[in-house]
Amino acid sequence: MLRLLRGRQADSDKRSTVHRLAAENARLRSENGALQATVAEQHTTISALQATSATLLERIAMLERLVEELQAKLGINSRNSSKPPSSDGPGTAPRPAKKKRGRKPGGQPGHAGTTRTMAPIEQVDVVKDIRPVCCEGCGTLLLGEDPAPLRRQMIEIPPPKVIVTEYRLHRLGCLACGCMTQAEAPVGLPGSVFGATVHALSALLVGRFRQSKRLVVELFDVLYGLTLSPGKICAMEQRVSAALEVPVDEARATLRTEEVVGKDETGRPLPHQSQCGSRPPISSQSSRSLGAAAVRW
Repeated sequence: MLRLLRGRQADSDKRSTVHRLAAENARLRSENGALQATVAEQHTTISALQATSATLLERIAMLERLVEELQAKLGINSRNSSKPPSSDGPGTAPRPAKKKRGRKPGGQPGHAGTTRTMAPIEQVDVVKDIRPVCCEGCGTLLLGEDPAPLRRQMIEIPPPKVIVTEYRLHRLGCLACGCMTQAEAPVGLPGSVFGATVHALSALLVGRFRQSKRLVVELFDVLYGLTLSPGKICAMEQRVSAALEVPVDEARATLRTEEVVGKDETGRPLPHQSQCGSRPPISSQSSRSLGAAAVRW
């Protein structure tokens, strides 16, 4: 009987141990699952941090380059660049005083002067002779001619004035047959209301002197009192371009046959020269093929 009781007690202890181990195993499985979820979350966080770190490193590199550029700009002044001295900051060292060379300002001895010479008499438009009326010593009336008077010239631009020409084309009837004949416009009369000089000046201001259409309109209004519009300026440009097309083509054809078109100091290589390395300037070279290439515009 005692043995039976002991066996039952041992079985009860075993069942209790099994239940306890099962509960512990379940707890450990739950903790393991939680730890695996934490590890996965940490992996995600690490990946995000690595991506953020790469972005920040790129940002830092960009900011370092920007700092270098700004520091280089801060070091630029009128002494090491083409900036004017007025743009230097208060901390910029002053320019060293120029060494005196002992020369006086102005033209130096031996320098050819550029004094304007008087226009020859055949180019003078108006001559005004001014004669003294009486002697400055005694007041006696003066007569006669000075063979070599003192000459002074003044150059002036005449006041700009628009010339309006009206062409009246009459229509007359024949007394013999009664046929009506209309007069024809003079040869060379443009179809536009503006003449050749207005066309040429408009094209010159826009094409050669690079003025805008509105500035040309304003110039005609200020100087001549002539009212134009930007569209009129464009139309006159097109007419001048069409009129110059033939002579320009003739000039191109002539230039293409020339041995030498001009001299070029831009360093453009000749066909047999490479792009790198030292070479003589092209201004000392001539080439028929280069001349033809220079006029392909």
